[in-house]
Amino acid sequence: RTGGAPSHTTTMFAPVNVPAKVGDLFRGVMIQSANDGSIALAEGIAGGESGFAELMNKRAADWGMTASRFGNPSGLPNADNRSTAHDLLVVARHLVRDYPDVYRIYSEREFTYNKIRQLNRNPMVDPALGGDGIAVGSSKEGGAVLVGSAVQNGQRLLVAIAGAANDKERNEDARKLVEWGFRSFETVRIYKAGEVIGPATVFGGAATTVPLVSANDIDILVPRGSRDKLKARIVYTGPVKAPIKKGQPIGRLWVTNDEKPVVDYPVEAGDDVAVGTLGRRAVDGTRELLIGLLRP
Repeated sequence: RTGGAPSHTTTMFAPVNVPAKVGDLFRGVMIQSANDGSIALAEGIAGGESGFAELMNKRAADWGMTASRFGNPSGLPNADNRSTAHDLLVVARHLVRDYPDVYRIYSEREFTYNKIRQLNRNPMVDPALGGDGIAVGSSKEGGAVLVGSAVQNGQRLLVAIAGAANDKERNEDARKLVEWGFRSFETVRIYKAGEVIGPATVFGGAATTVPLVSANDIDILVPRGSRDKLKARIVYTGPVKAPIKKGQPIGRLWVTNDEKPVVDYPVEAGDDVAVGTLGRRAVDGTRELLIGLLRP
């Protein structure tokens, strides 16, 4: 059937109408780009390829992948299948960050199923390069495609290649891009998780300010030697009305490098702030009234 061995596409040689373990299907898809494995998972999860494609499109929208649309889970020719290198990197980032236990499968060098041994199809899975994933493919419209990930000295790079003339060109370009990336960029940690980034003004609270923190370490990739050009600015709508709960989203931290936008991160309240006394609230109200009168 479609996606299986007779289709002459990438397959894990799963027999028709024979139960398969979910873990084996994952390995078939992630190590061998198995179309039959993708279809079997889609049928088990959503009742069919079209139902699973709807789930894919919803997730793509949630992740802000505005240039992507999926018509099936396998990537086999379909008029609705389209994406970009940027959007594929969005998927890669979520795989690495949100699904670490599943992501590890991408780095396995081989997989044997139905007594057939196949090697990992991704040339990025190379210890010398620090590569540990992710996927390769090709189509008439998109050419040879690769989404890769590599780690060296604790620094991870994600790369995407699309439109290559053939697999050899794609693989060489991916390797050159990764090597150049590690030579040219470094990861800078500008704030640790829970570290106070700055204050936000509080209205009507027991305290006049609340410390702002990030729930996660804030690491950014910058050109080597440019860390002194980094600047950060907290942006929020304030003053923030009490009561405030620790962990409550407050605003964003905007980071620039040499005045060019790099990234922005959410910031949240680092402490609880209770409602202040009547006198405290009266003082805050008067202050806001005066500020309003002084605004042009």
